[in-house]
Amino acid sequence: MADMKQGPLIVIEGSDGAGKETQAKALVKELSKKYHVTYFDFPRYRESLAGELVGRGLAGEFGDFVALPAEIASLPYMLDRVSAIPKITQALSQGIVVCNRYTPSNAAYQSGKFASKKKRDTFVRWLEKLEYRELGIPKPTLVLYLHVPLAVSQELIAEKKKRAYLGGKKGRRDYHERSLSLQRSAIRQYRSLAAMRPDWIEIDCAPRGNMRSVAFIHQEILQAVRRRLKL
Repeated sequence: MADMKQGPLIVIEGSDGAGKETQAKALVKELSKKYHVTYFDFPRYRESLAGELVGRGLAGEFGDFVALPAEIASLPYMLDRVSAIPKITQALSQGIVVCNRYTPSNAAYQSGKFASKKKRDTFVRWLEKLEYRELGIPKPTLVLYLHVPLAVSQELIAEKKKRAYLGGKKGRRDYHERSLSLQRSAIRQYRSLAAMRPDWIEIDCAPRGNMRSVAFIHQEILQAVRRRLKL
């Protein structure tokens, strides 16, 4: 790595069911052969009070979580990352950090609630200024967006394993996963951000609606990381 004082922060993003956790862990395993790599999985449902609050909201404890204004709904996600700042900073001083979801999830999902592009852009600017500047959450070096069409995403969500924050019931969907309109708008926002930003790379995981293999997607991610970060 060019900068030995601080390693890169790599974020794996995508809509629900896109295989982010699988690919993030595969990337960690591969990069760990040569570098010191630390993995973070956000939201941290069991590791922070804010992460636990996110899980409770997604499970429906506070009513329709999707209906909350974007600025309010984004706050517990932010606080979860804020509480992780010391660990992230220390990990970056030791090597590479790989995150399954991060600030870009807030940007895509919450900005998608706005009807106009102007309001979506305004929200993203507000969010990133608050998270990266005022709160001091480390900014990603590279964001890898795993693009999966909505229809394929819905099929993959149905196959998800049991999750503790949903009571351990297999097949149960959280409030974000239940909302097709939110999923559709989030995908639109992810693609828009990926197209406009030089530190984002879109990985097409299901061209023409056919999901590529885990191994194929992993190789595309690995090549993109090595090419962009010179690892």
